[in-house]
Amino acid sequence: MLDIKFIRENKDAIKEAIKNKRIDLDLEKLLEIDEERVRLLQQLEILLAKKNNLNDEIKDAKDKDEIIAKGKHIKEEILEIEPKLKDVKRKFEELMVKVPNLISSDTPIGKSEEDNVEIEKWGEIPKFD
Repeated sequence: MLDIKFIRENKDAIKEAIKNKRIDLDLEKLLEIDEERVRLLQQLEILLAKKNNLNDEIKDAKDKDEIIAKGKHIKEEILEIEPKLKDVKRKFEELMVKVPNLISSDTPIGKSEEDNVEIEKWGEIPKFD
């Protein structure tokens, strides 16, 4: 499987490979889902960092009720983001497995096996009755 960073940097080559291999894949949709996945991951990481900071603050705080309320609010936000992230990751992975590898420039493009070019034969080919 190709790396998403490589796919982003080589969109035109990937589009060409999709076309040549006749794969049903919308590359733009994959990239949009990837952006959404990254955005949700960043939000989740920020919320988890805030939650960890609140855990440290509560040890030294005099007014723990306010910190507990903030913690509950952050927990609700995390619970809201996690299912969205899970769904986006599933869609992302479904599309990523369809992304073809790039083919070499000397590979012939054809519709079937008959379009392949024989480069070399080795050994004696047996003949059957």
